[in-house]
Amino acid sequence: TAKLEQVFLALEGFAWECESATGVFTYVSSRAEEMLGYPTSDWIGDADFFPSIIHPEDRESALGYCKEETAAGADHTMTYRMIVADGSIKWVRDIVHLGRNEEGVVTHLRGLIIDISDNRRLREELDQTEERFRRLFDESPIALFEMDWSEIRNRLHEISNSGVTELRAWLDEHPQEVAHLSRLGRITAVNRGALEMFEASSIEDFSGNIGNLMQQDSLLAFKEHLLARINGQRKFEAENVAYTVSGKRIHIHIRATSAADSEHSCDRIHASISNITSRRHAELLRDGQRRVLESLAS
Repeated sequence: TAKLEQVFLALEGFAWECESATGVFTYVSSRAEEMLGYPTSDWIGDADFFPSIIHPEDRESALGYCKEETAAGADHTMTYRMIVADGSIKWVRDIVHLGRNEEGVVTHLRGLIIDISDNRRLREELDQTEERFRRLFDESPIALFEMDWSEIRNRLHEISNSGVTELRAWLDEHPQEVAHLSRLGRITAVNRGALEMFEASSIEDFSGNIGNLMQQDSLLAFKEHLLARINGQRKFEAENVAYTVSGKRIHIHIRATSAADSEHSCDRIHASISNITSRRHAELLRDGQRRVLESLAS
């Protein structure tokens, strides 16, 4: 018994036993008082006490579920809130085991109630954080992509394992392979800014394939990106050209970084893309004017 009490203390929980027919508690371990603030004597012999300290919003569902599972002869686990003696609330997980007599009839219930308030709070905080970042991702005016290049990595490894030692030179000699590699990269998420930039209504418009954003004049910078990835670089930045869903050619600036929790540099890539078409057109115009002036001066 002493060893069991030590286990319950380590689990931040307490054990209990009650009669299945009446719901009267016949045992509760001493940890219950420390955890919830009620003397253990309050639990024993009073069928109304336990229901009274379950949160009113959870009481009917928790007790009803326990009754249904007990009638079905099934052990079960429940999660609900309990009211502490000081008026605060704790989330608990109640693990219930059915006790039977020699004839196999359920005569009592035994359980372990564990305090999961900290876990619940952390889960809620994590959910809120994820929601905030999801809103930032969706509402950012900058085009944001998440990509999976694991198939590209696998194909490059196949090429290297076939005896190719100078991958850059080999790709220069096999430009069709670069185009093939571009179609192996998958787009796994995009935000609203990306849909607007590429004139898409949904991620399905990209068919999940980064190759659909590129044509022949896009592949040189793409090759540099994939070579950086295969060499283990986590960050890449470059200018390139891309194509919208309607086929319009745009100039882009891309910054791509591997996710911090990604085991390999190709598994999850986060990219931000800026449309620099206006700037590039202005630069080309200035260069053209400069060349005209130089020719006139000569």
